[in-house]
Amino acid sequence: MVAEFLRRGLISNNALTNGQQAFENQLTILADEPAIVNHLSAPYAETIIYMEKVLEDHLSSLQSQPGVTAVQCIDLDGLCLASKGPTNELSCGLLSSVYKHAQNVEDVDDFPVVVIEQDSSSVLLCRFDEVLTVIHKTKA
Repeated sequence: MVAEFLRRGLISNNALTNGQQAFENQLTILADEPAIVNHLSAPYAETIIYMEKVLEDHLSSLQSQPGVTAVQCIDLDGLCLASKGPTNELSCGLLSSVYKHAQNVEDVDDFPVVVIEQDSSSVLLCRFDEVLTVIHKTKA
């Protein structure tokens, strides 16, 4: 995603370098505080540090399934949290809105699975907790 921001000119290499330097400075400060280091060595510290890696692995796993061309994770406000494959991130708000309207069709407590079908492809929308997962598939 950072590469896409660089390509679009939304961030510069200089800003990226400065951000990385700021992050490294924070790690240095944390390393000087034993209480914080002990807190970060708790079992959930790995979740905090490697959270994006786990999400990317799940997206790659989904995208590797037969017929799947792209996968997106969207928050409830329509913001694209992560994306894998050729997708248009501008459609995230629209997909989130479609899902919200589909939830109101029936009065049930469960989250529905919404399928948008086209001639050559389909889009599956499913929600878990606060994240909407969108799977783009081609028809066989």
